[in-house]
Amino acid sequence: GVFHRADEPPQLLGKNTASNPQELLLAALNACMTVGYAANAAVMGIDLENLEIKSEGELDLRGFLGLDPTVKPGYDKVRYTVTIRTSAPSEQVQIFLTQACDGDIAQLLQLCKSHHHETGTED
Repeated sequence: GVFHRADEPPQLLGKNTASNPQELLLAALNACMTVGYAANAAVMGIDLENLEIKSEGELDLRGFLGLDPTVKPGYDKVRYTVTIRTSAPSEQVQIFLTQACDGDIAQLLQLCKSHHHETGTED
């Protein structure tokens, strides 16, 4: 199987020896989007010479650490930039980008908004 290390910076009691969980989450999001963009391009007959996705989000540690009940934990927003290189006509590229953003990628991002988590113990 695949193994990924995770760590945190010293300020969060880690040793900063690997990506933190938030960085891994964004990397996983980028991987999902990459597959989505590549699949959509293939279906539309668009040859992607290069595809690059950069994402970023801002976390307020007061929410993550439970220090301020008015600050929610997690990301308020995740921003991503998709850069492609292709010889396809610009009109076809615009349709491709619109379809990709309205399809699986948008649904994936919505999962974060509709996520429900319950905790409990077994008796």
